[in-house]
Amino acid sequence: MYRERARALIGEKVDQYSIIEHRINERIIRFFNGSISLAATGSSTILHVYATVGKKSSMTVINSMADLEGQLKAFVSKINLGPDVDVAELPPRANYHFNGDADEQVDEEMMVASVKEAIHGAIDAGADRSAGIIRGNYHEIGIITSSGNEGVDRRTSYTINIRAFKGSASGSGISAFTRASAINAEDLGREAGKNSAISGNPHRLEDGQYDVLLSPNVSASIMELVGASASAFLAEIGMSFLKGMSGKTVTNGDLSLIDYGQVDGGVGSRAFDDEGAPTGTTEIIKSGTFNSYLHNSTTAKKWNTSTTGNAGIIEPGPWNLVIKGGRSTEEELLGSMKRGIMVTNNWYTRFNSYITGEFSTLIRDAAFYVEDGRIKYPVAGMRLSDSLPRLLQNIVSFTETTKWVKWWGEVSVPVKAPAILVSGSRISIV
Repeated sequence: MYRERARALIGEKVDQYSIIEHRINERIIRFFNGSISLAATGSSTILHVYATVGKKSSMTVINSMADLEGQLKAFVSKINLGPDVDVAELPPRANYHFNGDADEQVDEEMMVASVKEAIHGAIDAGADRSAGIIRGNYHEIGIITSSGNEGVDRRTSYTINIRAFKGSASGSGISAFTRASAINAEDLGREAGKNSAISGNPHRLEDGQYDVLLSPNVSASIMELVGASASAFLAEIGMSFLKGMSGKTVTNGDLSLIDYGQVDGGVGSRAFDDEGAPTGTTEIIKSGTFNSYLHNSTTAKKWNTSTTGNAGIIEPGPWNLVIKGGRSTEEELLGSMKRGIMVTNNWYTRFNSYITGEFSTLIRDAAFYVEDGRIKYPVAGMRLSDSLPRLLQNIVSFTETTKWVKWWGEVSVPVKAPAILVSGSRISIV
């Protein structure tokens, strides 16, 4: 194991170290126009090495194990070149619990079957054609630290992104799963196909303020930003709109946003963080009130608190975000809208200001103008512009039902998200 070789090479030359070895076996199936266009496999090994000497610290990522000794020798020699920092002690030795939510290996047969189900679902719901990708990953993550922590975490993950087309109109189906047996590819295909079939010949709206009904795909991308902004490091350096918000009401009192180190269905699950601390459960927002930042050992020392098991050596961050507290159905949310837009997908979300939380995102695939509780016609060519503080404060209601969302284009941290109704968001035409 490369992490043990790394320990042998640097263990006596530094004061502290955390070495993580990440092995990935990946299976990819792409499909286009109703048939598989690519099936590929790949594997890689990556070492993440963190070390301290006195008041100096450094880290490196090693992607090639060729000349590992030379790479680590150069790494150790450069540690003393950095500035003095407030070095925190790595977490003490701990026992890790693995929740067992994984397959023994990637189920390739189920992936192929899922492609066929997704294609069938899209066509059956009214689409002309479909395209997309299914990824299946087997992760083996091993850790060794100078404080006595050792462990191996093994996980499988499956992510699906299907786009269905009816003429030039499109719809999307997106989700993530920890087990092949949980994949509901046909439902995702139907979701994409249905929306493509009813979104042809879209209208253009005028710039203005509209109520927006955000599908789980969209609410996941926005709530991921909220979860990431709970990083104590980002608050410390002034790049989070949640700086100074501890104990303050930030959103609808029904809403709770929770980060789980391990949770069934959460493809970001880990038993330990990058410093060797056991991962846990952190209520970021509790019944509408900002409750907790996410900490690693360094931020915890500065803030006189304990790590939440969210390292990131430099920047703590969430593992799996879950939104709880919804009481409505999507039909009830739609029926309550006087004048607004139903948004099913988005991409290219960017911050205009991290400090104020201002952001914008392009509305993608099917979207619909809603009036007096009814869908009137499809719309296109729009951008949603808002600020996270304002959007959170203007959440009207959200659904009890949720789904896991993760995809390469927009949602990197898995989010179990509901549909969310927000009042008075800014829509501009592009």
